[in-house]
Amino acid sequence: MGLPLNNPLKLLSSKIYLHPSLLLICFLLFQQQCKTTLAACPKSCACRQDVIICQKGLWADIEPMLSMGLERIILEKDVKGLDLIKGNTLVKFKETLKLLRINGLSLKAIEPNAFSSCKSLVDLDLSDNDLTNLGPDSFSGLSNLKSLSLANNKLSTLDGVLTPLVNLKSLDVNHNFIQDLSKSVFKNQSSLTKLMLNGNPIKTLTSQAFLGLNSIQDIQLRYCSIASVEMNVFFDTPKLIFLDLGQNRLSKPLSQDVLTDLTVLRTLLLDHNMLQGLEDKDFAPLYLEKLDLSFNRITYIHKTAFQNLTVKELDLSDNLILSTSSDILHPLALHLTGLTLAGNPFENLGTDTFLDFKYLERLNVSSCRLSAIDHQTLLNLPSLKTLDISHNNLNFLSQDTLNSFSSLTNVNLHQNKWICDCQIKPLCDWLSKSESVAKMHCPQGQGKHQDCNILRCAAPSQLKHKQLHQIEKEELGECLTDKDKSSLNTSTQGAIVAACLGFAIIFLLITVYLWRKGKTSIKLKRVCVPSNAESSHMIDEDSKVPPLSNCDRASLNESDHEFVVRHYFDTYVTDPKLMSRTSDSEEPKSPKERDSMYSSQPSLYNSDPPPSSAPLGIESTV
Repeated sequence: MGLPLNNPLKLLSSKIYLHPSLLLICFLLFQQQCKTTLAACPKSCACRQDVIICQKGLWADIEPMLSMGLERIILEKDVKGLDLIKGNTLVKFKETLKLLRINGLSLKAIEPNAFSSCKSLVDLDLSDNDLTNLGPDSFSGLSNLKSLSLANNKLSTLDGVLTPLVNLKSLDVNHNFIQDLSKSVFKNQSSLTKLMLNGNPIKTLTSQAFLGLNSIQDIQLRYCSIASVEMNVFFDTPKLIFLDLGQNRLSKPLSQDVLTDLTVLRTLLLDHNMLQGLEDKDFAPLYLEKLDLSFNRITYIHKTAFQNLTVKELDLSDNLILSTSSDILHPLALHLTGLTLAGNPFENLGTDTFLDFKYLERLNVSSCRLSAIDHQTLLNLPSLKTLDISHNNLNFLSQDTLNSFSSLTNVNLHQNKWICDCQIKPLCDWLSKSESVAKMHCPQGQGKHQDCNILRCAAPSQLKHKQLHQIEKEELGECLTDKDKSSLNTSTQGAIVAACLGFAIIFLLITVYLWRKGKTSIKLKRVCVPSNAESSHMIDEDSKVPPLSNCDRASLNESDHEFVVRHYFDTYVTDPKLMSRTSDSEEPKSPKERDSMYSSQPSLYNSDPPPSSAPLGIESTV
């Protein structure tokens, strides 16, 4: 049956007019095209129409087999032998190539004008290589390039490199070694909207660093060791919306001279810096969606620090804030929708802390030291939907506080010190309701812990670790006193008492033993810490200096003089009644004995010569 040519519309709308031979020809052509494509695809690569992806193999084997019509070439991981992009490498793709990714291949250099023929290239990714120096002609010819990634290389400067890229929209140079941004770096990047400089040791943002970036909307300078920001640095960035200065070394917020140029800024990240305090109107006048001041060292916030600031999301978590005065946060009351105060060491929230916060929807006060939540605090938040009071010191929640949970859709209560006595009963009853359980959600990032939404008793010891919803009313009993609320069980307390008693007994035995040995406090002191004057009298008798033979006064050492003076009056009698001997039987002391009493040296009197013939020792005389 022939094909009717007099009615084309009928031919297109009816299947019965398709000739079988035409179908056969189409099938053969498609099969031939598939064979051609498969034959041109290297064995170590994956090919699909105009895309080739190679993750292993030798570049010398891959390059000759690349077809001319490819639009996307992706080379990564274990492709070997490509350490230099030459001028003729990409010539065959000059009309079609739109995307080129060379990641992690230890690429070291790019020849001048290597991309000059790639007029259609719009996305170039050379990240995770070993590029150290790029010249003014490295990207010559890429006037249509929209996105360039040079992240994780070893570049120390960008001077002149970006000049040919007049239509560049996104630039990623994260984690290189760039220390300075000269005024001419971005002079031709008036179309650039996103700039990523994270992980470069820039240290100081000079006033001319971003000249030429008239269209920039997103600047990321995280982990750059920035300690100072010069005034007017953002003078040429009138469209900047997102600014990330987190994980730097800023000790003060941005100055007013810097902030005045950020008229359309909506997100400001200053987390993980070294801010210690917030002074008067530190952020005025800004109209922000989010302000992140978390993980700093903020201890002081001036009562007008947030005056003239409009912000919807404020993060003050993990600082050193000890109190939350209503005066500090009140300027934010009419606009704030999310507030994070987690990780600060304050112990209570005043009933007027959130007065007039009609639009606050999310409140996070987890990981603080809260011991109670007043229901009036929550009643001041009519729009509140999410409340996180986990990881605090809460012992119970009153019925009034639980009633204020009725408007919440998400509440986190886990990891508190719940005391399972009579005061916990309202919370147990609340947990028994299905609508209450539906509100218990794990905090973000903790969903993998199966029991993060299960509340457990911290005391008394017989109920410790038991789940609150499993407690029977009979187990609650009477309210515990402060003594009963000790988190130590009976066995632990007994062990501590026994150890203290044992130590006391040992100390007492040692004291008695020393006393029985005659070691009184004075003698013990002399034994343990002898004075300089007595030190020479505690040596062995055999080591003493022989008796004086020439009566030379110089033979008396300093210690002997001090000893004689100190002990001369020990037996000196001042009472006249005691001048005479107390008994007839008491004999007067001999000169030898008297001399030995006041001297550390052996007496000059001995038994060989008569006493009268012996010279009087000088050391026995005061």
